[in-house]
Amino acid sequence: VFPCVVMTAAGSTWNKAGTWEEKDITSKLKEKLSEALVGRPMGDGTEVASVTSITGDSQILVIRGKPRVGFELVVKLKLSNGDTLTVKELDSTDLEGFHAECPNAKVKKEGPTEVVRVLQEVAATFLPDEAS
Repeated sequence: VFPCVVMTAAGSTWNKAGTWEEKDITSKLKEKLSEALVGRPMGDGTEVASVTSITGDSQILVIRGKPRVGFELVVKLKLSNGDTLTVKELDSTDLEGFHAECPNAKVKKEGPTEVVRVLQEVAATFLPDEAS
C-alpha cells in the first residue's frame, strides 16, 4: 500500500528533493477548458457554441521543485456562425507554434489566440498558490 500523494509547491510529500515528478490531469483540464471556452468570443462577432473535442494529454510537472503544467492538445470548436475552428499543436513548450483551421479568416487569426489565453488561465488553476 502506497501513502497518499499530496502536491505542494515543491511536489509530493515523498519527493523531498523536488526532482522530476508528474501527475496526469488530462480529464480535469479538458473539463475545465470546455467550460471556460463555451460562450467565448472568437473574432468577427462569433463565439464558441460548443466544444466538439479536446484530444491530447496534460500533466502537472514538478521539475527541480518548480511546478508547471505541461500539455499537448488539439481543440475542435463549433462556432455560433456554424463554422468550425480547429487549433492543432497546442504545446506548453511553444504556445506560438499552433496551427489553426477555419473557413473564416478573421476567426482563424483571432480565435486561436483566445483559445491559448483561456488555456493558460485554466492551466494556472492547477498550480499551488505559492507557485503563481
